[in-house]
Amino acid sequence: MKLGTKWQSLIMTSVAILCLLQSSCSLIVGNVRPTYEKSKSYTIADLSKINPDWKRKGQSSSDSSALESTDITYQSNSTGSIISLNSSCGKLNREKPRSLRDLTAELLLGFDNLGPENERKIIIQGSPSLETTVESKENRDSLKIRTVVFQEEACVYDLIYVARSENFAKHDSDFSTFVDSIRFK
Repeated sequence: MKLGTKWQSLIMTSVAILCLLQSSCSLIVGNVRPTYEKSKSYTIADLSKINPDWKRKGQSSSDSSALESTDITYQSNSTGSIISLNSSCGKLNREKPRSLRDLTAELLLGFDNLGPENERKIIIQGSPSLETTVESKENRDSLKIRTVVFQEEACVYDLIYVARSENFAKHDSDFSTFVDSIRFK
């Protein structure tokens, strides 16, 4: 099944908006040091080695996009679904921590007409985490989004899965494997 260009654009645009609005994205002006930096203290599974349907995005100069602001992004060749990880480390995360629910709400700002949320508290590597699943309806199109947000020391981590609603179940277990594979150095 080949995914249409319209859906690839919709999913990529949704992830780009998500990256621009989320708490872990920084704006750099001139040579001013950014307030937040990416974490270098974790490892996570390479989805393309677990399931060849996943392709890592942003690895080549011809593949650059707004996804450069994420740490790692994978796209499914068959469905166009996206799985990504973004980190944001900074002094303010430690000094003025925000609730996991507030951080999740920021992640979802770029999506319209959100359906009811399904939330559950989970533990990732000893850190309290919040997993949230919602559906977004755009005209007649429907996306399903799952986020996992947690804080480890001065870093906030956002793991995100975005798929067309009818394709969500196909890669749900890949996202769970991705989330479960994170390890801190």
